[in-house]
Amino acid sequence: MSNINWGDDVQRMQIEITWEQCLYNTIVGPFGDVGSYPLVTEQSYETLKCSLDVFVHGNLEQLDDKIVFLTVHDVGKTYLSFVDLAKSPTLSPLMRQRAVFLHVSVPGQEAGAENFVGDFPSMEQLGNGLAQVLDKLNVRKCIAIGEGAGADIVCRFAVSLEAVKPVMNFQQHVIGAVLIHCTSTTHGIIASIKELFTNLLLHDGHMTNSAWNWLLVHKFGNHEMNEEQRNYVDAIKAGGMNEHNLSRYLYAFSHRDEFTDRLKEQLGKVDVLLVTGGKAPHNENVRHMFNRMAKTKTVLLVAEGVVDVVAELVDVLETIESTNGADYPATNLIFLH
Repeated sequence: MSNINWGDDVQRMQIEITWEQCLYNTIVGPFGDVGSYPLVTEQSYETLKCSLDVFVHGNLEQLDDKIVFLTVHDVGKTYLSFVDLAKSPTLSPLMRQRAVFLHVSVPGQEAGAENFVGDFPSMEQLGNGLAQVLDKLNVRKCIAIGEGAGADIVCRFAVSLEAVKPVMNFQQHVIGAVLIHCTSTTHGIIASIKELFTNLLLHDGHMTNSAWNWLLVHKFGNHEMNEEQRNYVDAIKAGGMNEHNLSRYLYAFSHRDEFTDRLKEQLGKVDVLLVTGGKAPHNENVRHMFNRMAKTKTVLLVAEGVVDVVAELVDVLETIESTNGADYPATNLIFLH
């Protein structure tokens, strides 16, 4: 069980979720095999600050007929983390039948990208860029999904006070948000090592050992890591991510400002699902954010024993598919609202 105090003013429900019942039979069964999933196609859109690449998973001509998911990835990851989730054998039949994914790639974060030239956009500017992408695609309604730094960018879209032309209203275009490992403050781990960033060369595009260590702490915290987690940095390097561009994204994220005071008013009109792992490093900050949000519109899901919700969910779904959902162990989920 998580030792985080999630607060006394919330309703707590702990449920044993059988993945066989909850995912395989419920999601896959009703849809069956509906053919191969469309290829991911790349689109590029100019925003006021930068060009944003959007990897379209589905058919753009069906935006009005299907559920549209807008995803933004974490620092140290690429848009492929959400592509892998959407293409997992268990979820893909549902996605083929019902959804179109718009995977936003933070500038320069895809494998093999050229060095980003010029001033890298701030988190606020990236959030405003989401608004402009939705406008250019004429997306009427969508569900926004962000992880870590990507969740922060989604929130910046919601709480931004900066004028964007054409003016975009978050509530008019986003019917719900799924915010994974999201924090509205700069406290906790980031605050405790903030002084280190004055000695880093992140802004100039250099990933130092301290920067790599911070990325590990951001991802896994300070608890004992398994072998895969210890090899995380090597996997990033082997995957072809441009370290210059990674450092720019990391710098922007580490220099974000707090938006806690704007949460209830700006996010209080849409349904929000906060998701965190029971062993994730930012749980105290997630709890702080949850306690400042509108309880009638917000639910917090804590997956016990989990560190990386997105990556571990993909593994779970693949295991379910390989065993046809049979005898898969239950997992604790705690719902707070």
